This record gives sequence, C-alpha cells and structure tokens, in this order.
Amino acid sequence: DCMSECSTVFEPSSELDWVLTNYNHEISQTQTLDEELNRLQVLKSYLILDSEREASFERLTGLTARIFKVPITLVSLVD
Repeated sequence: DCMSECSTVFEPSSELDWVLTNYNHEISQTQTLDEELNRLQVLKSYLILDSEREASFERLTGLTARIFKVPITLVSLVD
C-alpha cells in the first residue's frame, strides 16, 4: 500500500534539517479555505508567477546573499 509506505518514508525525524522544531501549536492559527483562496487570488493578481527574471528580485536575492554570506538565495512564491 503506497500510503503506508509514503508515511513511513516522510515521517519527521530529528535527523532532518527541514523539520520545524520550534513550531508552537498554541499560538499558530489554522488558515480557513476562504483565507487561502484569498491569498492565492492576491498572489495571482501581482502577475509575477512563472514570469521571467526581474531586476528587483535579482537585487533582493543579491543583497540577502551578501548579508547572510551565502552563495545563493531564492524568492519562492507558493501558489
């Protein structure tokens, strides 16, 4: 059964560096479906999803790379 295999493979572990260890369920708020749909509508209204490279994002990522002394930084817009 794929579902049981997948849950085993993606089970959070302290060995994974992407697992949130400081997540506080008491102060976090669940987003409603209407709020998520609104967020997506606003994001799409910016007309920047799947667009070509833009100078403003290039400046932003260049600045953050210099500040944090890392070779690469990304701007990710989740739709």
